[in-house]
Amino acid sequence: MKKTLYFLTVALALIVSAVSCEKSGKSKVDGTEDVTPDSEEPNPEKTEPELKEKPALLWIDASANFTRFKYKREVKRTLDMAKEAGFNGICLDVKPIQGHALYKSEFLKPCTSMHGDEVKRDWDYLQCFLDEAKARNMTVTVSATMMTWGAIDTKLGPAYEDPALKDAATIEYLPEVGLRPVTQSTDNDVFCFMNPLHPEVKKYIRRMVTELVKNYEFDSFILDYCRFQNLNSDFSNLSREEFEKYTGKKVVNWPEDIYHFKPGVKKQDFTPGPRFNEWVEFRSHVIQQTVTEISDLVHELKPKMKVEVWAGPWWPLYATGQNWASAKTNRTGSYWWATPDYYKTGFAHKLDVFQVGAYGSTLESINNDVYKAQTIVEGECQVYGTISAANGRGFDMDGACEYCLANSDGLMVFELSHIVRNDFWDQIKVGIAKGQAAAAKNKK
Repeated sequence: MKKTLYFLTVALALIVSAVSCEKSGKSKVDGTEDVTPDSEEPNPEKTEPELKEKPALLWIDASANFTRFKYKREVKRTLDMAKEAGFNGICLDVKPIQGHALYKSEFLKPCTSMHGDEVKRDWDYLQCFLDEAKARNMTVTVSATMMTWGAIDTKLGPAYEDPALKDAATIEYLPEVGLRPVTQSTDNDVFCFMNPLHPEVKKYIRRMVTELVKNYEFDSFILDYCRFQNLNSDFSNLSREEFEKYTGKKVVNWPEDIYHFKPGVKKQDFTPGPRFNEWVEFRSHVIQQTVTEISDLVHELKPKMKVEVWAGPWWPLYATGQNWASAKTNRTGSYWWATPDYYKTGFAHKLDVFQVGAYGSTLESINNDVYKAQTIVEGECQVYGTISAANGRGFDMDGACEYCLANSDGLMVFELSHIVRNDFWDQIKVGIAKGQAAAAKNKK
């Protein structure tokens, strides 16, 4: 952490640079923070406004770091390291996939068990991070999974524990199996997704978002897993009824009119039926409406709070219903699965920020992913380039950080445990410093 002291004399005032006048706390031996701000003598000759740094965010995943934060002192130590590396904000996961809470919730159980590990805290996980981030002048983006409310492996979470959600889990359509609730799945690549159309799911999401946004002071809210899991869901009676309302036509053969499987194929090897394209548009419309409802709710409760979505760079990806593009321009006219109105299901206009997962292992791939996202959202929202520290020690981490800050609206590095494992702190520090300098130069 940079330490800066300003001495005032009777006859001379120091003229300091924009970098050295940055306010930061001074770490004490006992781990607490002295947040008394340094003072600066006004400079009447200074006419240019200070250039605000771009967001440089560290993602802290709940699952990967579950046992890391048993004690508050580790929160302090981690944020000290993040600040020293140049991060000016964090993305904090507080409602992981299994649906238990890492904050004080009135209706969700506390998250005390994960992967067989148990951690019981007598302190508020989210509030601790908020307090420590504020002491270091760092922003906080809160992340919560929207559609996952249970863990397949442990059978933990509201999907298994709350009778109100008994029939709310998505119904999968699979070869040889047919229709089956996802709660009965044993596949390693499957999460317990809920049906976004189910009224109890809507209540759960609205209640979670409301208590987080109303009860805590943070800067931005990011919607994670705000989508369908894959093309194999949801094939519930509710989804069928809503599809028929949306299209104004009955489905004659369910679900074969959507798609069917030939003998001996895998679940991704489907054969489209006569209503497949309409189905793709309908599911994308459902997610667009879900994002709209959440975004409107957040902005109603806290007008200045940002709403964000993270998603991979693959587009168009019709299997999940997550069309993060602008709804202004038809870019899918040549795709076999797209209806003429599919493009209208884009939801970029409901976001303040889109975080694109440019998780490739080369600067060229990162460049392509960021540029593609910027082109597709058409200025409807900001775009942050986000990179993965899981690429390994041969990855050009400093170059990737520099690129995202210089060429997009912000940077997010995923995620803390990978950074620690690969010892990327020094490279990140170099990359962020270069990227912020390049961004400031470009802004001038």
